[in-house]
Amino acid sequence: MKNRFKKLLFPAILMMVAGNSPAQTNFTFTVPEGASVSVSAKTGATYTPFTQKEAISVSTSNGKTVYTYNLTGKHNYRVSKAGALTHVGVFTPGASATGLEFTNEQLASHNPKETDGDVSHLNGKNVADIFLNINEKGFLKLTSGSTYQLVNLRNWQAVDNDVNNYFIEPDYHYTVINENGEADHSVVAVSPSGLIRTVGAGVAIVLVTYDAMMCAHTTTVGNNGKAFFGALWPENTGVFVVSVDAPASGISTGMIINEDFNTDPTQKLATAAVDAELDVFYYLESAGGYDYTFKPQNVNSVTIAQPAIESTNYSSSRYTGFSTEGVTKNNDGSYTVHLIHGRNIVKLTAANGASEYQVLTAKPVRFTIENVSRPNDYFMPGDEIKVCFNTLFHPCNKLSGIYNMSAFIEYNGVPNGAAIVGGSNQYTFASNAATQSFSTAIPSDWNVAQDFSITKGVLKAKGYGDPYGGHRGITLEHGKDPNFSALIREATFGALPDIHIHLGENLTIPAIHSETPITVYPNPFTDYIIIHTNIAGKAMLFDLSGKIVLTENVNTGENRIDTHILNRGVYMLKVREKTVKIVK
Repeated sequence: MKNRFKKLLFPAILMMVAGNSPAQTNFTFTVPEGASVSVSAKTGATYTPFTQKEAISVSTSNGKTVYTYNLTGKHNYRVSKAGALTHVGVFTPGASATGLEFTNEQLASHNPKETDGDVSHLNGKNVADIFLNINEKGFLKLTSGSTYQLVNLRNWQAVDNDVNNYFIEPDYHYTVINENGEADHSVVAVSPSGLIRTVGAGVAIVLVTYDAMMCAHTTTVGNNGKAFFGALWPENTGVFVVSVDAPASGISTGMIINEDFNTDPTQKLATAAVDAELDVFYYLESAGGYDYTFKPQNVNSVTIAQPAIESTNYSSSRYTGFSTEGVTKNNDGSYTVHLIHGRNIVKLTAANGASEYQVLTAKPVRFTIENVSRPNDYFMPGDEIKVCFNTLFHPCNKLSGIYNMSAFIEYNGVPNGAAIVGGSNQYTFASNAATQSFSTAIPSDWNVAQDFSITKGVLKAKGYGDPYGGHRGITLEHGKDPNFSALIREATFGALPDIHIHLGENLTIPAIHSETPITVYPNPFTDYIIIHTNIAGKAMLFDLSGKIVLTENVNTGENRIDTHILNRGVYMLKVREKTVKIVK
């Protein structure tokens, strides 16, 4: 089993067969006029740039351009056109493989900014996140005249398969803004290749995004060997702060997490320090955000820049400046910051005006609670319960030659004293219902008048690879060679919301009153309910834990409410003062 996991982690070594080299073959790419073709080969370590190949001829006629290459062996291609979907893939010239043609219809099949948020796509591996080679703070300090080469990693990678790991990166884009969220290149400029060049003293924020692409080299997904890899999800926009010639601040941020678990830097490089990318603060969607408390040293003020994510399908995170809104200074010298969906930037300023920055990632989550022992009934002592989330994400998805870890849920604050550990999964954690859930039992002697609360929830990762955070050590000069002596790494990440379950008579559902006539049918229901009432108001649907799972405004008369997203079970429907029990 150990060798199998190592095989999955590292790229296969391409062996040259002894004897004469195969003869070179002409291979053509026919593309619409205005499109460009790039052909290259993987000749070095993983993550080093591909070696570009020059076309022996390029000709255009009748609205088409033909690129001809003289090649042998395995190569990859990239077909690009302004405003169109990039097509990439792997090919090997031969007697039966002499050329490829792309049409305007193919290049226009998707918008290059189109996202795909369905985690079930790509065989359950459809996550559009990003890793950057900055640091765990997301704060890069440079001096005048220096440069810094970004290494961006799509996460999941567009690999040919889970063993060979031949991947192609998407088209990346860089936006430089100032602390007010305005486009500003007076501090740094970033080239299309990701090279950061200093321009002047000050502070800038860099946003990194990538486009969608169609991959024809992915053998593990459908569509005749072609697969759509969507653009970066807006909430996952790569974000980091960069300063040039900034004075020393003397600030200790005090931003730690899971300090009882992460003490070994050979497991998680940042140990107890919050990692801007790997530590995600999950909060109940209904809460609107996560309140994170930390105790800094030598700080005069704390402000936060919260991300704004537009509702359109083709967007990225935006920032409009730092403020104290969402920041609370506590009596003990600590601060509480309200983190919303996406990458939040916290600014800590010393008395001398110098500042430190930390990027913090937060995401909303929903969950349902099922009574396994007595389905569709109230929770009582002795009942086995099942909690299912929608959706958590692997804290450290597979990266070729770097990570090959399984992830699982763990709750350490359990009233019966035993930690709850969910099932683990390597590749389809986000789309796998079994690893998004866990089961436990309410102790049979539990006081029915008290909530059964499960707290101190985290995500854990374990598997072969580099220490967590090791992806930041990748350079384009050296890349990453196969490492067949990889060790098992285990670490704890982020935070999950507390779960409070009301028992029996303690259920916090308003009592039924008869003053407001209301009729609900069908009951039991399936994909919808009809609410007939003579008073307009807000309809709220509670599950048996007392959590609101659906709200709709209803008018006098008949109202049809879509309920197909709800799980089977018992619910309480409240309209104004009237509450009724309904069953799906």
